[in-house]
Amino acid sequence: MLRPPAACPPRYGFAIPLAALALFGIFALLWATGLQPIGKEALRLVGLAPGPFPFLDIHAVLAAAQCRRLGIDVYVMNPCDVFGRVHVYSPLWLPLVPPGIGTAATPWVGAGLDLLFIASLGFLFRPRANRDLVVLVLTVFSPATFYAVERANNELVIFLLVVIAGLLQPGSRRSRFFSYGLIVGAALLKYFPAVLLALAAREKRRDALFVAVGAALAAALLVIVYRGTLGRALANIPHLSYYTDSFSARNLPFGLATGLPWLKDPLPVALTLFAIMTALALVWLRRAAVLLDAAALDWTTREVRFAAIGGLLLTGVFFAGQNVNYRCIHFLFVLPGLLQLRAAARPPQARRFLSLLIAASLFLLWEQCFQRAMVVAFNARSSDHIAMIFWVARELVWWWTIAGVAAVALCHLRRLPLFAAGAVWLAALVGSNRGSVAAATRDD
Repeated sequence: MLRPPAACPPRYGFAIPLAALALFGIFALLWATGLQPIGKEALRLVGLAPGPFPFLDIHAVLAAAQCRRLGIDVYVMNPCDVFGRVHVYSPLWLPLVPPGIGTAATPWVGAGLDLLFIASLGFLFRPRANRDLVVLVLTVFSPATFYAVERANNELVIFLLVVIAGLLQPGSRRSRFFSYGLIVGAALLKYFPAVLLALAAREKRRDALFVAVGAALAAALLVIVYRGTLGRALANIPHLSYYTDSFSARNLPFGLATGLPWLKDPLPVALTLFAIMTALALVWLRRAAVLLDAAALDWTTREVRFAAIGGLLLTGVFFAGQNVNYRCIHFLFVLPGLLQLRAAARPPQARRFLSLLIAASLFLLWEQCFQRAMVVAFNARSSDHIAMIFWVARELVWWWTIAGVAAVALCHLRRLPLFAAGAVWLAALVGSNRGSVAAATRDD
C-alpha cells in the first residue's frame, strides 16, 4: 500500500518567493559592489549567456521608446539601444512607456518588473506535500526562469497580466470581464495570449459574444491605428536557428529537412514532416485527454485552472512561431496544477502520464543546463554528433509535452458551459444524422 506523501506546512507556500527574493538580492549585491564576474559565472554554470549588463531586454523597449520621442524611425534604426536593436514588438509598447522614461531608467524598471514577477509566485504556488515543494523549487530556479529575470524580458509583463486575469476568473461577472480586458491587452502587446479568450466559454452566450466582438474591435483598432508600422514590426522579428535554444513546432521538421544537403528544395519535405508530427500530436492529445477524463479529476481548482491557462499559452506560442527559452516561464502556470492532478489521480495510467509530463516539463526548463553539461562532458570530436542527438530528443520531448499540456487545457475547457453545451449539441446532431441514415437504409 502506497504511503501518502508528507504534508507541506501552509507557510511553505511563501518559502519559494522569499528564496527567489533572497537570490535576487544576492545578484543585485554582486552587481552593486563590482563583483559582476561572480554573478555572470554563476549564470554560465547553468547554461546561460549573461548580457553585458542586467535587464538587457527591457532596455531595448525603453531605448525604442526614447528614440521614437526623438523622431527616429525605430523600425529601421535604434541608436538609443546599446546594440542598435530595432523594434520587433507590437507598436503599442512604445506609447505605453511614460514620457521621460528612457534607457537611464533600465535598472529601476528591470528590477521593479522582476520583483513584481517574484511577488506573483505567491499566488501560484501552494505546495501541499514536501515532494511538491522540491518540484516547484526546481521550476522557479530553472535556467529558463533565470533567463527571463536576468534579461527582464517583457514576457514578464504578459506573465503578470495573465496572473491577474486568472485570479479574477472565479469572481463576479464584472471581474471576469476585467480579466478578459487584461487578456485582450496582453494579446495586443504580444499577440499569442489571444488563445486565452477561449476562457470566455464559461460565460453565457451573449456575454461570450460580447467578449469576442470586443476583442475583434480592439484588434481592428490596433491594425487601423498602427497600419503603417505593425507590418514592419512583424517583419523585424528575427529568424532563429532551428538548432539553438529556441522552441517551436517548426524546429524539428524544418531543421531535419534543411539539414539534408542533397535536398535542393527542403520545403516540401519540411511541410510533410510538419503535417505528420501535427497528426501524431493530435492523436496523442486525444489519448491523453481520454485518459485524464477517465480519472474523474477536479478541474475547478485554482491550480488546475492556471494549468489550463499555461497549457493554452504554451500551445499557442509553440505553433505561432519560434520562441526564445525565456517563454518557458509559462510552465510556472502548468506545474502546480499537474502536481495537484497527479496527487488526486487514482488510475495508475493517469498518475504515470502526469508524472512523465511533470518530468518532461522540468527537463525543458533545465535543458540549457543539460546542454552545457553535455558539451563539457564530451570531447570536441564527438560533441557535434551528441549535440544533434540531444537536439532531436529535445524536440521530440517538446512535441510530446505540448500535446500533454494541451490535453490538460482541453479537459478544463470541455467542462466550461459553452463548450459543454456545444458538445451536447454536436452529439445530438451526429446521433440525428445517424438515425436518418439508418431509417433511409431500412426504407430502401
